[in-house]
Amino acid sequence: MIANDQQDRARKSPILQLNSISKRYGGVQALSDVSLHVYPGEILCLVGENGAGKSTLMKILSGIYPSGTFEGEINVAGEPVKMSSPLDAQVRGISIVPQEITVADTLTVAENILLSELAMNRKGFYSKKSGLQKIRKFLEDNEIPLTAEQLVSELSLHKKQILMIASALYKNPKVLVLDEPTSSLTSDEIANLFSIVRNLKKRGFTTVFITHKLPEILELCDAVSILRDGKTVRTSEKSEFDANQLVSDMIGRKLGDLYPEKNVL
Repeated sequence: MIANDQQDRARKSPILQLNSISKRYGGVQALSDVSLHVYPGEILCLVGENGAGKSTLMKILSGIYPSGTFEGEINVAGEPVKMSSPLDAQVRGISIVPQEITVADTLTVAENILLSELAMNRKGFYSKKSGLQKIRKFLEDNEIPLTAEQLVSELSLHKKQILMIASALYKNPKVLVLDEPTSSLTSDEIANLFSIVRNLKKRGFTTVFITHKLPEILELCDAVSILRDGKTVRTSEKSEFDANQLVSDMIGRKLGDLYPEKNVL
């Protein structure tokens, strides 16, 4: 089974490659020779404790840290890319949904999803009717549980997060990145989010799911890449997942060192 997983991955070409990425903040080495390969149609978990380098890596991938401010190379669909801004990342097919909720409460669901399209419409013309029709179909086709005409201020925190995912998907990205999306969700809301992510996988979408929660790795992901102290520790396929090893790789110590057996007299 392990061999089959590895062979399946080997037969594909990565849709996204970050090769030998290094980044310094003054005298601090935040990332050191980090590589991340993401394959089409998979859910890859990017994991690590706070300070492992996940946020720095995502700022590089999203164009917040432009090319020239770090070492290494980014390839999308086999082509090397240089990005100078978050807009460049979007144009290249990278959509990142941050932890923070960033939506326009005074607009409808449809208007929020269409915001980027409206901003690029130089004619300044917007048909509310056609916009609603377009977004209704988009939500239905992607099985996203939102109502196009609903005012965003009426949505729960969880629904606003789903709206952010819908807005990212509307750009038809090559890779969708979800940055710790379960941090403020209930168990039912997490189950609903996982259902949406699995449905996206069935539709061929590629997802990078950032988390530090072991149950999420074991339940949701096809592969996992672990960062620790700014370095890539391990990349494993699902058939290789071992809970104790994953935790040890994340924290840099064996579980037995954290919870030694007590001597019973």
